[in-house]
Amino acid sequence: MQKKSIVWKVDWVFRCGMEDPVTITKKVSETLPLFLGLSYVIKDLQEEERQKISTYLAHDLSTWTICLRVFNSPDNNPQWHKLTPSKSLKESLRGKDLVEYPELHVCTPPFLSMYPICPEPELPAVPLVAPDLNNTDKSSEEIVGKVFAPVPDEELDGDEEDDDVEEVEELPSKRQKVEGEESNPELAHAITEAVFADLFDFV
Repeated sequence: MQKKSIVWKVDWVFRCGMEDPVTITKKVSETLPLFLGLSYVIKDLQEEERQKISTYLAHDLSTWTICLRVFNSPDNNPQWHKLTPSKSLKESLRGKDLVEYPELHVCTPPFLSMYPICPEPELPAVPLVAPDLNNTDKSSEEIVGKVFAPVPDEELDGDEEDDDVEEVEELPSKRQKVEGEESNPELAHAITEAVFADLFDFV
């Protein structure tokens, strides 16, 4: 069953090199990439509207910049979010404050100085934590640690089973189908890979 998506009312504002800005209102699905939404706007322009934004049409569409004003930025020094054209409207609006509906400003290269871009905050890196493999409480950080933690060769190729391999064999998971009825040290590497696959299924 296809998931329903939100359809936004979007104002596309063209004001570069003009005395009077031109605003074109269109409905845009939240899943539509911005560059496609803008392409549809240009395609549906009436002749009179084309004449008004002729300074834009002198530039290739791929060089245009799409901006969203930072909420509550002062009128005498507005700041702008620079949006990525390949991202959907939903992705572009995530984490940003709006009043009613988005007003997207379109800019051509000669007029970029009209839109001071606000630096976007960087997302903090998530550290990879190598957990105690004997701990059965599978938190998200532990799963990440288990997946990415390297397994020493001696634990995979030795003739004797160690605690880690025994713990892996006791875990009730899909890897039991790979392991078979009897324990075989030569299958340790295959068992470990199967456990990794099971952890991805758990996520």
